[in-house]
Formats: sequence, C-alpha cells, structure tokens
Amino acid sequence: MQSPGAAVAQLTGITSKVWAQTAIDVTLGSNENCTDGREYKFAANSTGALLECRDGKVVETRFSWTSRFDGLDTYIAFRGVEYRLIVSIGSDPQEGVNYEEAVLRVEDVRSVPTTDIVLRRFP
Repeated sequence: MQSPGAAVAQLTGITSKVWAQTAIDVTLGSNENCTDGREYKFAANSTGALLECRDGKVVETRFSWTSRFDGLDTYIAFRGVEYRLIVSIGSDPQEGVNYEEAVLRVEDVRSVPTTDIVLRRFP
C-alpha cells in the first residue's frame, strides 16, 4: 500500500512530468507539425495539460486536477472524470530500458466496463 501522496508525487515529480499515451510524432525540423500522438502533463501545483495531435498541429488543452486518498487507493480527478491512479516502475529487458507507468482507471459505475488510460514515460 502506498502512503497518501506517494502516487501523486510519482505522477508529478518535483515540478511536472509529461506522460505519453501515444507519443506525439513531430515532423522533422518542426516544433508544431505532427502526425499522431496524445500526451498528458501533470504538474505539482495541481495543473495539467492534454497535448494532442489534431489536424497536423499540436493542440494543448489545460486543466486543473484534484486528488484524494481513501485509505487504500489514490484518485485523481480532471475534466469531469475521477480516475484511480496506479503508478509503477517497470523495465523492458529486451530493450534495456526502464520506464514509469501511470494507469488512470475509470471503474466507478458497475454498468460500465473498467477503462484504463495507460501512460508511460522514459526517465
């Protein structure tokens, strides 16, 4: 069991961290033109951003977020949805890399199947 605040600290780091659902593919030589991708940025000051490639451009949608700890799990809420936050560290021995993984799980409603947003970052 994680202590209160531990999962949030892993999610944001000291100031902020960017997590990729699918990495944003930026056109070579350009900081704005993209072909695909969706990333989330979570900051320690309870702000965040969704970065998406839409119509060939990176579009940033800012949001604020809140967290709560129920004695067992940590939850994070933003853009009108509450997620159970599961943060872990993993490795891929074949690739020889370590990574951090954050899972945002929607599981509130029994009539709706559990949905996971899986985010990764390579420190």
